[in-house]
Amino acid sequence: MKDFLTACFRKSDKVVSRRIENNLLLVPIHCQASDINGFYKLNEVGTEIWEHIDGHRSVAEIINAVVSEFDVTAETAERDVTEFLEQLKEIRAIEEVQASSSGQATWTAGNLCNN
Repeated sequence: MKDFLTACFRKSDKVVSRRIENNLLLVPIHCQASDINGFYKLNEVGTEIWEHIDGHRSVAEIINAVVSEFDVTAETAERDVTEFLEQLKEIRAIEEVQASSSGQATWTAGNLCNN
């Protein structure tokens, strides 16, 4: 788990987000009509997590932000953030950022479409 807590993620360029009133929607950009699974509506906590995914903040930093913003324990925040990030990885909405030997951040490819 410690490795996951130090991991950083960036938003995939295969997903766009749009705020409509008080809701944040994630809309996958698909290559084929058969890939469409619809859009994803984020709740307040999901929106907070999404807004902290920037390719620089670690999972631990995102957890701390959730604890600071909401009335939740660190343990609950860690569980919820981890579960949500796993869901975002599953739908390929985020990509893990890797540190290269030069210290520059790079990211692993994670396409929504398998061509």
